[in-house]
Amino acid sequence: MSEPHQRDTNYAELFQRCVDYAMTAHLTRTKPGKDGLRFLDGQTPFSTHLLWSASMLLQESVLPSEIRHSGALALLFHDLLEDTDAPLPDYLPAEVVDLVKAMTFDCSSEKEWERLSLEAADSVLLCKLYEKTNTLLDACWMSRRQLRSWCLGILNLADRVEGHYGTLNIVIVAKNLGRHGLARSRSRKEENR
Repeated sequence: MSEPHQRDTNYAELFQRCVDYAMTAHLTRTKPGKDGLRFLDGQTPFSTHLLWSASMLLQESVLPSEIRHSGALALLFHDLLEDTDAPLPDYLPAEVVDLVKAMTFDCSSEKEWERLSLEAADSVLLCKLYEKTNTLLDACWMSRRQLRSWCLGILNLADRVEGHYGTLNIVIVAKNLGRHGLARSRSRKEENR
């Protein structure tokens, strides 16, 4: 029987503080053209994307806690600079700030997916896989072409992450979602004929 982990509430308190900050910023400090809501239904708070991504990473038990902890905090803030006028809080650790800044770019085109795949550090790829997988769950707004591009991007990203970190739960989810999305994009094409 394994020994229980030493209990330490410091990270939990920091995580909660970051959740509160990010959720408030995405609700009250959005930039013009942003409304803090998901495309899915125009009612679901955008912060669900941040919470899903961060929570999924935190629960990836095969990863060391340092990767899970800094990655989860970065995922809470990865859209803050793009979508709000709120600054990053000054209490974030430097490695989290660096990760957020490295994650702050658009991946809506095939060119950007290639750039991500070729240029990003492994930690950025890992975090991007969580957040892009969650975005793909909300793909109802995507055109057939966008869906295909995203699915190919997710599959490539999942392969890269798996090559570095092994077969994580998010890799399994992303690959299944990517394959399903590709099949859906093909069936949309056939429906349009």
